[in-house]
Amino acid sequence: MLAYLRHRTNLSATRAVTFAGLLLIVALGYGCRRSAANSQPKGFESPALHFSYPGNWKIASKTAEVESEQITLEGPDNLLIIITAFRHKTGVSLKEFAETVSDERTKNVEETFTVGGVQLTKQKRNDFEPLTIETARRKFRGLQEKFTLTLLGIDVPHLSAYMREQQGEVEVVYIIHGPEKDWPRVSKTFVKLAEGLKARVW
Repeated sequence: MLAYLRHRTNLSATRAVTFAGLLLIVALGYGCRRSAANSQPKGFESPALHFSYPGNWKIASKTAEVESEQITLEGPDNLLIIITAFRHKTGVSLKEFAETVSDERTKNVEETFTVGGVQLTKQKRNDFEPLTIETARRKFRGLQEKFTLTLLGIDVPHLSAYMREQQGEVEVVYIIHGPEKDWPRVSKTFVKLAEGLKARVW
């Protein structure tokens, strides 16, 4: 089960987090920012998931497997919320899931920014800390990781949070990611999204 989880879920989630972080650094370096204009809510419906999200966010990717479905939402300035639904309880601890994603992100960043054997970026990771996010539907208790990416002399502190809940037979895992300065925005979006999210067996 752990091998399946890493192959089908952790790696795809990690790549999404990694590339969003890299896009953010490039955007900061070159002054590019995506518009945050339209906030009219949109709806998402699939065999496994139903939820609403702000109009200035977009579905960046979606993958469906026999045992899992994953949706990546991208917000203004490359904020991310990644939702993965499993048909059954995985039996993998949230800490193990988070550590695997974090390790893969670190590896992917190093590989992406190594040219001719020279590593162009630095990463500093902190330990995971407990995190609680309260919504009208329930109180989420998970883990939060702080890390800093440095490229071209620019330090960009980031936060990634890992949350999980069980809805009937379906296990739902969330990754909430963004620069530390934008954490209030991405966490507020998560609260609204999670309040109305429904998961069902497909």
